[in-house]
Amino acid sequence: LLIESIPNPANGKRMIRPIPGDPPNLVNRPSGCAFHSRCPSAMTVCATEVPSLDEVRRGRVACHLHRPLTQEDKVAIHA
Repeated sequence: LLIESIPNPANGKRMIRPIPGDPPNLVNRPSGCAFHSRCPSAMTVCATEVPSLDEVRRGRVACHLHRPLTQEDKVAIHA
């Protein structure tokens, strides 16, 4: 979502895709992930827990969607 908002200098004609909604209030920060109210992939956990910053391939990501699955997650998926 955020990476899509970065302009690509190699392709000047590409439209920048804005992130819908309003940015979080920095004085009164929301609980959980700062983007949960604007994220199309937000899950229940996003509203209550700040995601950890994890290494993924050649970079880092702070998103519950990309966190390693716990045993509890695996059980919930197969339920």
